[in-house]
Amino acid sequence: MNAKGRIAVVVAAAVVAVGGYLVLRPKNDDNGGSNPSGRAVATHTSMGAGENTRASTGTAAVRPQNALQAKRFALTLRGGELVSGPRRIEVSKGDRVVITVTSDRPAKLHLHGYDIERDAAPGRPARFAFEAAIEGSFEIESHTTGEHIARVEVRPQ
Repeated sequence: MNAKGRIAVVVAAAVVAVGGYLVLRPKNDDNGGSNPSGRAVATHTSMGAGENTRASTGTAAVRPQNALQAKRFALTLRGGELVSGPRRIEVSKGDRVVITVTSDRPAKLHLHGYDIERDAAPGRPARFAFEAAIEGSFEIESHTTGEHIARVEVRPQ
């Protein structure tokens, strides 16, 4: 094979390698959404032990490696109002947190600041699992009723 043939083969291999990477690389946003504000927004999917999720901006790491080590909180809604569980949840920055919300009726729930939204329904609890990467005070709100269900307080380590 002459020099031009070898160059053509190398270029073709490079194109295939780059194309393969672009097709197979991990996506930056698990939920296909965007964050036009540019601030840290944690997205999340329900997970079992050992599974990972990724922050959509890469700045608020949501990577509970082992959900068994998480600080767990259980909330119960009846008629759209909190009837059981803490109204104020206190954790430290870096803590792994799992908040499970059961409800006697369908409810759209939103953890502000982290921009995590979950649906709860009878027999299908909403599960918020995340790393407390952003300090501050964040409401869990029902978008169904407009009620503030609880407040998550993330303190410095």
